[in-house]
Amino acid sequence: MSAGAPRPYPVDRHPSGLIACPRCGAVVQRFRLDLPADLFGAVLPVLTGLDAVPRTATPHGSGYLVEGDVPAGRVHALEQRLPALTRGEGTLESEFGHYRPVRGPAPSRPRWDHDPLHRKEYLLAVARRVTARAER
Repeated sequence: MSAGAPRPYPVDRHPSGLIACPRCGAVVQRFRLDLPADLFGAVLPVLTGLDAVPRTATPHGSGYLVEGDVPAGRVHALEQRLPALTRGEGTLESEFGHYRPVRGPAPSRPRWDHDPLHRKEYLLAVARRVTARAER
């Protein structure tokens, strides 16, 4: 994208200098799961329990190829459960798919450091850290 080209989405610049995209939501990964045919029925409820949406299930050889979408925050849980679910015979591929609107309240987490929006306290905290390192 060239410097003068319009952005394909609205961007808000926060006073802290951070950029936010109000329409961008939760990240959704596309996945491809290859698994043995006899385990197909046992794996589907686990996928839906992880908020995955299986789009296609194609029989091939002695197994199934399941393709669909899964929230990015649930991919790790799927990777952890896959060996036990498929007796170590399943393979999972995932890649960025798209953004989707967040359902329910937007996720948040408390700050673990000082808030740059409270400039005075933030600069004092940063100065203390720099001074403490210089004294060592």
